[in-house]
Amino acid sequence: EPIETLPSPYLNGSLDKFLAAGLIPLFETNRGCPFQCTFCTWGVSALNKVRKFPIERVMAELEYVANNFPYMPAWIIGDANFGILKRDVDIAKKIRELRKKTPALKHILTWESKNTTERNFEISRIMNDVVDTALVAVQTLDPDVNDAIKRGNISQKDVEEKIAKYHKLGTRVQTHILSGLPGESFQSQINTIA
Repeated sequence: EPIETLPSPYLNGSLDKFLAAGLIPLFETNRGCPFQCTFCTWGVSALNKVRKFPIERVMAELEYVANNFPYMPAWIIGDANFGILKRDVDIAKKIRELRKKTPALKHILTWESKNTTERNFEISRIMNDVVDTALVAVQTLDPDVNDAIKRGNISQKDVEEKIAKYHKLGTRVQTHILSGLPGESFQSQINTIA
């Protein structure tokens, strides 16, 4: 079913009781992932196309939560690759604008897009007062293991440069490394960690 036709659980009030109880809102601006990493459910063929929720809906949901639940300390953007779409910069600007109305909002968790490094930095600059940690999904730095998990199309060449640039922006960096991937050896795991 096209996601454009799905009703918004924020805008129809379905999530109000959960938000009122203090549960952190999780927003989806899109669904799916163009990558096919074998360890990830987003990598299955049914989900490998990025489908966008209408931008008007996304902005309305953010406004709804900011206006009705301004005491929320954190939000989650649950996209597999926030920053993959050019419009994500506009969404980041909207979040920055709403941050002024919601002083309690101290943290927004996002999973950065792969292969859109410059846009990720732009988003980080825009939201640097609420996104204090960039999540860089490394998984492994071994090229053979990357090929085995169908992750060879995600650039790893600029990981060190990317981390240094985030640090220069004042952003902490967290990397995700997976153990026991197909083709992984003890030494290749140590090389990734080191």
